[in-house]
Amino acid sequence: MKKIKVGVIGVGNMGRHHTRVYSELEETELVVIADINREQALKISEEYNCNYYQDYETMINKEKLDAVSIAVPSSFHKTIAIKCMNKGINVLIEKPIALTLSDAEEIINVSKEKKVKLMVGHIERFNPVIDKVKKLIETGMFGKPIIISSTRVGVFPKQITDINVLLDLAVHEIDIIGYLFNNNVKHVFSEAIIGEDGREEAAQLLLNYDHNRIGIIQTNWLTPVKKRKISINCTKGYLEADYISQEITSYTLLPKETPKTYSQFLDYKSEEQIIRLKHVEPLKLEILDFYDSIINDKEPFVNGDDGINALKIALAAVESIKQKKRISLDENNKTNNAN
Repeated sequence: MKKIKVGVIGVGNMGRHHTRVYSELEETELVVIADINREQALKISEEYNCNYYQDYETMINKEKLDAVSIAVPSSFHKTIAIKCMNKGINVLIEKPIALTLSDAEEIINVSKEKKVKLMVGHIERFNPVIDKVKKLIETGMFGKPIIISSTRVGVFPKQITDINVLLDLAVHEIDIIGYLFNNNVKHVFSEAIIGEDGREEAAQLLLNYDHNRIGIIQTNWLTPVKKRKISINCTKGYLEADYISQEITSYTLLPKETPKTYSQFLDYKSEEQIIRLKHVEPLKLEILDFYDSIINDKEPFVNGDDGINALKIALAAVESIKQKKRISLDENNKTNNAN
């Protein structure tokens, strides 16, 4: 087995987990980390027995690396990713890919020019529960998905200072709903609660897809418990999935005969089946796919185009909140006002 030499830039909340997973996998050799917080970098480097730098540019100039994970504030994604790619280093960049579409496009263009792999960390694509839901839909036994509704809520993440709840949380569900529908968003409408710092801290999104399909997203930083759930209404059944427990509950259509008494109403239920999956950490599967894309010279499962598509829709939702109206996305992926 060929190992790749990797580094992690930014070892805060998410970067710390990248560091841990790289150290655990046989396929990767964790060589180095970088973080502007020297105390944090030193602590993590001692824990995982690797080198550390405060300055990532010094790191990529001195160390010979095959790949890096970039887990810094989103406003720095473009600069750091491009400098790494110019060194011929493959990049796994945490979501969102960037804060603007032009920055995202520049990252993608440089990755193609330098012929390095670019993966965007939409981690839920690698959650076994989503993989299973996708396969269940593809069997056709539940019919076609027509409405997908998701809830992603929790407490305010103090480490996030440069993005709102749409770019932090909703962007996950935007990616997943599009993946399950295998379809393009036509219109976006969103409403939000604005926090004291001027950022959207709670939002509801309504996404209209081609072929008369709907996506609904509820997300906030205000709920004192972490919830990560998605439901899929299909023409022949219904699926509910929990990202955290990695369980799926499926329902077939209700019986045709309607209840005539209260007791019949209480028994008026569709067939229910609970599917409990073997719990696997999505980040490990994500990093293994990143490794596979490098070793076998193929596109990562979640590439730059996926990242920019999710960003485009999240930004359209932000614009919808500002303008208090529906936003349309045309075939050229440009955002326009819609009455």
